[in-house]
Amino acid sequence: MRFLEGPIFGCTDPFADNYDSLATVDDGSCLFIGCTDIYASNYCQGCNFSDSSCVYYSCNTLGYNEDFESNSLSSIGWTTISRAESAVILTNNNAISDTVSLQFDGGTNNNWGSYLTESQAFANTEHVSSASFCIDLSSAGSYDTITLTFQTSMFSSVYFSPFSWLRLKVDSNIVLDNLGNSSYNNTTLPYSPGGGTVLTYDLSAYAGSIPYITFESANKYGASANNPTTINYVLVDNLSLSLPLLSGCTDSLALNYNPLALVDNGSCLYDVYGCTDPNAINYNH
Repeated sequence: MRFLEGPIFGCTDPFADNYDSLATVDDGSCLFIGCTDIYASNYCQGCNFSDSSCVYYSCNTLGYNEDFESNSLSSIGWTTISRAESAVILTNNNAISDTVSLQFDGGTNNNWGSYLTESQAFANTEHVSSASFCIDLSSAGSYDTITLTFQTSMFSSVYFSPFSWLRLKVDSNIVLDNLGNSSYNNTTLPYSPGGGTVLTYDLSAYAGSIPYITFESANKYGASANNPTTINYVLVDNLSLSLPLLSGCTDSLALNYNPLALVDNGSCLYDVYGCTDPNAINYNH
């Protein structure tokens, strides 16, 4: 008589938190426990089960300016995500101005297709990298205009093919710039003499909230490729996020007069005298 052992199902990955050394067939139950929030400073890219270990940088406030000259993303509270065929770093080699810029680049041409649209380029997540920071806009009101500007530059050794892309997200939502564009690539970015094209975004819709702003870039090749004919990168620098002028009610006779306001935004409220009894024939509603 011979007994045949049946398969033992379980997690067969020795790096998983629930690895079962007796399992002979992997049943897809492997757990990699850690912080799964992409905005946390200790985000675990390979984790699939969230715990309570997430740690966050402090949020920046309105009037925030960043030129990356500290040469340290952690010291300014930015988080980054790089993947198999992408990277995001601070660079001294190709800085737009001063000595340091934020740089996104790709890797090899692995799995890169003939992408002509934004959705095609960013669907290839292997070649996508990102950098994010938190901004506290809770002090801004619905009448305020919140403007984000930054300089960007793109390089592709194959200048007529869209191999380098950049777009902006707020809390994972793709936002349009003041020209109505949701992204740019090395063939569509407006030319700026001397480099450093300035892009402008109106973030007034996020007044009163505390969102995360993300720069997301897709690139075919890397910036340090040995072959000079296969180089791609995107640079970002000199970011500014502010209220152009503090707006509010500037009439000192109004109920909501704001002595700090520099621009009247039409929000002034006044007492209106009259009959407040709805049963009266001269009720003033």
